[in-house]
Formats: sequence, C-alpha cells, structure tokens
Amino acid sequence: MINLILAIICSSGNSLIMKFHEKRSENRVALLLMNYVMAVIFGGTLVVKEIAHLDFHRMGTTPLLGMVNGFFYVSAFLFLQLSIRKNGATVSASMSHMGLLIPVLLSIVLFREYPGSTQWGGVILAVASLTVVSIPTGGFAVGKRCRAIGASSAEGNSYRWLLIPMLVCSGMADTMSKVFEAFCPHELEDFFISITFAMALVLCILAYFFSHEHMNRVDLVCGMLLGISNYLSTKFLIRAIYDIPAFISYIVFGLGVALFINCINWTVLHEKLTRRDYIGMVLSMGAIVLLNL
Repeated sequence: MINLILAIICSSGNSLIMKFHEKRSENRVALLLMNYVMAVIFGGTLVVKEIAHLDFHRMGTTPLLGMVNGFFYVSAFLFLQLSIRKNGATVSASMSHMGLLIPVLLSIVLFREYPGSTQWGGVILAVASLTVVSIPTGGFAVGKRCRAIGASSAEGNSYRWLLIPMLVCSGMADTMSKVFEAFCPHELEDFFISITFAMALVLCILAYFFSHEHMNRVDLVCGMLLGISNYLSTKFLIRAIYDIPAFISYIVFGLGVALFINCINWTVLHEKLTRRDYIGMVLSMGAIVLLNL
C-alpha cells in the first residue's frame, strides 16, 4: 500500500506543478519536452546503477512495450490539447478523468482480476464519483448558444470525436503498467520506464519543433521538477500493481489523486470547492474503503 500512497503523492505533485506552470507560462509543449528530458536523465541514472544486476537476455517485449507506452503518453497529451482548442477546456478535462475506467475494465476482462461482492460496491461508487465530477454543468452540448469554455468558434459537434482517442490513449497509457507487470521481468521496471520516456521524448521533440514555442526559465524549472515527479509516480504505480490487484490500484490511485488535490486546493490554496466536488470526495472515500475491505 505504501507504493500506492507514494504514487498518489507524486501524481498529485504532477498536477500541482502543471497548475503552477499554467499561471506563469503558456508553453505547454515546452514544459512537456523538458519533463521528458529530465525523466530520461533520471531513469537512465537508475538503469546505469543497476545495470550490473540486470539480465537483458530476459527483456523480451519490454522495449516494445515501453515504446508503445511512450506513444500513448504523448498522444494522450496532444489529443487533450487539441480537444481543449476545439471542444473547450471544461469538456476535455472532465472527460479525461473517465480514462481511468479503461485499465479497470481491462484488468477485470483480460487479466481476470475479479472484484469481490464488497469491492463491486466500491467500483460502483467510483464510477458514480467520476460521473459526478466529470460531467460539466449544462452537459456536453456545444453549439452556437452553448459552447464550452476555451472552445474554438467551430459550430456543432464536428470535433467531438477527439474525445474518443483522447480517452483511449489516456486509459491505455495507464494500462501498460499492468501489461508490463504481467509479461515482463520486474527487475526491468526502470528500463521499461526509461524506454517509455525516451520514446515520448522523441515524439515530443517533433511536436515542439512544429509548435514554434520558445522555452523560458519557468518551463525549464517546472519541467525538471515534473520529470522527476512523473517518473516516480509511474514507478510507484507499477510497484503497487505487484502487490495489489490492478483494478483496485487504478481506482484508488485515480480517486486518491483527486482527493489529495482537492484537499490541497481547499486547505493550502484556499480555493472554493463546489457542491459536486464535495459529493465526489465523499463517494471517492466510500469507494476506497469498500475496495480495501
């Protein structure tokens, strides 16, 4: 359980760093680029330290899975940014939370990790919590008279399809941790994560080149902090899946991050939470309790 708690803390740190960066810079691709540079350096250092104890003859599909994971990492981010531009920030950010359901369902269907009767109650509460906090006020309607905040001037629902690949890539990026746990030697976890971020870095360099953004000091510092936090959150989540069924790990991880961030927003940043935030938090806590009975 300690690894899952550490994963929640590190992932919450990711969100808080990105929130800090958002208020001081609009160079999202530059932030992502520096994030992956730092993650590769940090992961490479760990791999070098352990290289004498690694059996690369047993790596099997580890490099391939890492590259696929890196593709999903960057694709999820780019689809999210494109969806924000076309569909609005409210709809896009809300729907991205629902990506949590993909690794949960795949863990149950493909890896036969079946919840007990009490845990099914936790799963239902988790879905209810995600629904409460993910459906924006007024629903998902977008048009001339009702358009989500941040959306482009495009009319109708012609760009609503972007939500599907965004959801799939986000969910599959999380699912790959379970795939690694199931099919690859566990001692290669740092190698797997490093390959993931190296692949993401290559793709992000291309995105940065076409974005015409210029990196500043804020992007550099926030990107370095984000890279370390991002790497550690991935590492601790994989280790949590070693000991805890994946469907529990993913749900507790997703809900725990939301709870942690809301608590920080309320107690430290003094942000006002909405009624739906409070309902979502209560449902999340109930889900976590039931999942761990």
